Amino acid sequence: MLKECIILAGGLGTRLQSVVSDIPKVLAPVNNKPFLHYILENVSKYKIEHIVLSTGYLHEKIELFVKEKHSRKNISFAIEKEPLGTGGAIANALQQCNTDEVLILNGDTFFDIDYNFFYHHHNHHCAEFSIALKTMQNFNRYGTVAIDGHRRITAFQEKRQMEEGIINAGIYIVNRPCFNEMNWPMKFSMEKEYMEKYFNSIPMYGFVYEGYFIDIGIPEDFEKVQMDFKQLFP
Repeated sequence: MLKECIILAGGLGTRLQSVVSDIPKVLAPVNNKPFLHYILENVSKYKIEHIVLSTGYLHEKIELFVKEKHSRKNISFAIEKEPLGTGGAIANALQQCNTDEVLILNGDTFFDIDYNFFYHHHNHHCAEFSIALKTMQNFNRYGTVAIDGHRRITAFQEKRQMEEGIINAGIYIVNRPCFNEMNWPMKFSMEKEYMEKYFNSIPMYGFVYEGYFIDIGIPEDFEKVQMDFKQLFP
């Protein structure tokens, strides 16, 4: 059972500044509540005992929100004093974790999947790293992921216009001891310097799920999520 979770809360969303400014992207208001509120509410459905929020610029605003609205949860903060890249942020946050398998969520995406089911797949395949994948149609915002019949990842492909493809939906499970053994630099990209570099040499798997997915990184999807979440969180 997963006991710990890292949420990559990040900083400002440059593409969202036309509609949201001066707050971290995870605090962007969705139906008068920060986007982070919905992520935390979803995590609370599972028996996760400890959440680490990886934060950077304007981290004080995130800490204030947690203190005021979610103080009963066991939440720690891993603050980036300077940008560390996605990999550096994860490595930094993992220092506050103790369990072998840690769930990792992107703070600007929401993917409605069963985390316990995801963990079962990860554990069943003896994976060191697993990615939750989503089938998409008619897109150019995302790179795609290829998997074989055993769900082993075989390729990461660059962003391009696609009629249909499988994307990385921003939810991971990492084996913390194995990941830490790799002696990472302080700053690095999780996507480029871990996933794309090592998928051939470590047990890295991808599992496709069909739940609701949204990435609030652009104004169009930020507008869409306002209506969608009225149905998901009535």
